[in-house]
Amino acid sequence: MLAELGLMSREPIDVDGQRVVPKRLLDAVLLPKMRYTEEDRDLVLLQVTAKGLRQGRPLTLTLRLCDTHDDATGLTAMARTTGFTCAIFARLVAEQKLFTAGVLSCEKVLSGVHVERLIAGLRAAGITIALEAKRVGAKAASA
Repeated sequence: MLAELGLMSREPIDVDGQRVVPKRLLDAVLLPKMRYTEEDRDLVLLQVTAKGLRQGRPLTLTLRLCDTHDDATGLTAMARTTGFTCAIFARLVAEQKLFTAGVLSCEKVLSGVHVERLIAGLRAAGITIALEAKRVGAKAASA
């Protein structure tokens, strides 16, 4: 949402005769109020919904991910969800399972069995992931 509003832009804009970079202004305003302390516990919630056709029939897939701070290790939920994802990607690269060159986002690199391996790896790390498939006019099926 912040990006859609232009607040993540690194292109200077004019504000009352001053050149201001929206991202730098946002950082200056929000970061002092959002400092993470040792007592804080974070939560990561992610929902991705994709709609399309499978075998010519309408289908909606919804993935829900949830993770919390791990008191045993001291790892934040954000560190866990990003770090474990990177580790799984690194394994796939080391095993020469990914053949796409360049700097690409996850969704442009992973498909099929690689997505299944990512989900299985995150689940093995204790991250909750639910995958729901729903055909139009049908009841949802969860995985």
